[in-house]
Amino acid sequence: MSLFALSAISGLLLLDTTAVLQSMVSQPLISGAILGWFSGDLYTGLQIGFLLQLLWLGELPVGAARIPEGNFGSLVGILFGLQYKPFEAELGNVILLVAIVYALICSYFGLKMVTSIRTFNIRLFDRARRMTAAGNTKGLFLVNIAALLVRWAAAVIMVFILVRLGVSLFDPLLPHLSPHWDQWARHVDVGILGAGAGLSLNLFRTKKQRAVIIAAAIAGGLLFFAV
Repeated sequence: MSLFALSAISGLLLLDTTAVLQSMVSQPLISGAILGWFSGDLYTGLQIGFLLQLLWLGELPVGAARIPEGNFGSLVGILFGLQYKPFEAELGNVILLVAIVYALICSYFGLKMVTSIRTFNIRLFDRARRMTAAGNTKGLFLVNIAALLVRWAAAVIMVFILVRLGVSLFDPLLPHLSPHWDQWARHVDVGILGAGAGLSLNLFRTKKQRAVIIAAAIAGGLLFFAV
């Protein structure tokens, strides 16, 4: 499937973040599996999506909160990683690391995009309010559809451009990367697992809950190295 088609699917998934349904399919773990399946590389999609899910577990886009758009950045990172399936055997760990870092960077571009869309929606809201006062339900419906189309189109364009930009920047580096680099990055998934576990402590509000989690993590780590 072409990158533009995958970007179009990504735009639909992003609508689920706050605009419609909020059924969680926009979360990296689910969206990674969906994009991986459509691209014919389910494993890579799930792997990148799972690790990014851990990093964003403590950040939820509730209401009008302004935080980096983790779902947007994750989709860009997942699609970026899926472009390099032929290199997974030799440089899989390096590609994973670059995809994760690029996803984190792009999440801030996603924040800018959402802020701009919200500003645009203020104009639509004023129009919708006038239509409501006039009893124009058909016009109100069309305004809602227009808002969704604008959000979808903006997401598709941004995802496509950022993935292409990332690929154009990374491709010249590929000839200079050797399996030695991949060996150096072999523990990236374990490191992100640890970082994700630490960031998820925000979900536990009391000190007692956090202490139990930390103790369990230490015990698990000691057991891992002892076996």
